[in-house]
Amino acid sequence: MKPTTLPRQFTPYEKNQLRRHGVAEEVARRYGQMPVEYITGHVEFCGLDFLIDQRALIPRVETEELIEEALSEFAKQTNVSRTIKILEVGTGSGAVAISLAHQLEKTNQDYHITATDIDKKALELTQKNLKHISKKSKISNLKSKINLVHSDLFDNVSKEKFNIMIANLPYIPTVRIKVLEASVKDYEPHIALDGGEDGLELISKFLNQASQYLSDDGVILLEIDYTHPEILRQRFNHHYHIKTWISKISRCTFARLTPKKL
Repeated sequence: MKPTTLPRQFTPYEKNQLRRHGVAEEVARRYGQMPVEYITGHVEFCGLDFLIDQRALIPRVETEELIEEALSEFAKQTNVSRTIKILEVGTGSGAVAISLAHQLEKTNQDYHITATDIDKKALELTQKNLKHISKKSKISNLKSKINLVHSDLFDNVSKEKFNIMIANLPYIPTVRIKVLEASVKDYEPHIALDGGEDGLELISKFLNQASQYLSDDGVILLEIDYTHPEILRQRFNHHYHIKTWISKISRCTFARLTPKKL
């Protein structure tokens, strides 16, 4: 006798998400274990409603802490005589860059954000979100503050110095991809998950190049795997001062790097 497969049971969050966007639970069950964000085409991040599909990872609430840290760094660098330049590498849906710009519009400091991704399809989603959030928030200035660039890390980034760099690159070690929850490994893009053998393949390449683009008083903010802090220190302690911390709401880990004066 074949085992009985029980219909998917939705959490209170998932039920609310489906209800908010007018998707019946019986309809959502047809999608198997697909995340409700992909089913509805919407995800909330930093209080904003983003469009989302399988071209990009679903932004996690933990990543909002990167925004908080970036805003804190921005406040330290405020100087009315200059434009604060921000670079996000691996923007995906654009949630981080757009949320940050949305917050910075409340300040009097001039800023400009360059947001890159290696995947043209992801950038198309970012462009769609830029228009969507600009319209919903009635801040038309957002579109002029964010420059989208198709680039493999720094390949197509202009040769200038950035005050703040943010990167949420793939960081999960390859061997762990197969044991992720089905809702992640079967639906979210592996190009944005798989960080190679130790999870640091792209991050290491990024950090090796970043020093050429980082201002002397600049800072790099990363989301990393919980296994990475000590490895990062071993590899990059000669180039950067490195501080790591664990998310306030999960095991998600972050790193703050500043250049050492040689």
